[in-house]
Amino acid sequence: MFPSGLATVHLAANHLHEWAIMGCPVKREKPWTRQDMEEAIKWGPHRSALSTEAIAHFVEEAADKVSRGQAQLVKGADIKDDLPTELKISLIAAIPHYSWKFRS
Repeated sequence: MFPSGLATVHLAANHLHEWAIMGCPVKREKPWTRQDMEEAIKWGPHRSALSTEAIAHFVEEAADKVSRGQAQLVKGADIKDDLPTELKISLIAAIPHYSWKFRS
């Protein structure tokens, strides 16, 4: 995600910009295998992300990030036979937030 708006003058703006280009550093002992990916998908999202309202939030948020060039959606079926070496699947959760519906 490329920093925009007030994030461009934040003390961490240089890190955010670097992470947008090079990726955010994540400690992982070994690259993900197909089995790792399948286990993460099988585990599924946090129960907070399963409501109709939360799902609608994620659909809207993803579309917004794609339209601004901050993200790219990839189907698991399209990459399952050729996994990116730095692939990481994170558990998705929808945490209610005081100033907007969810913080995700």
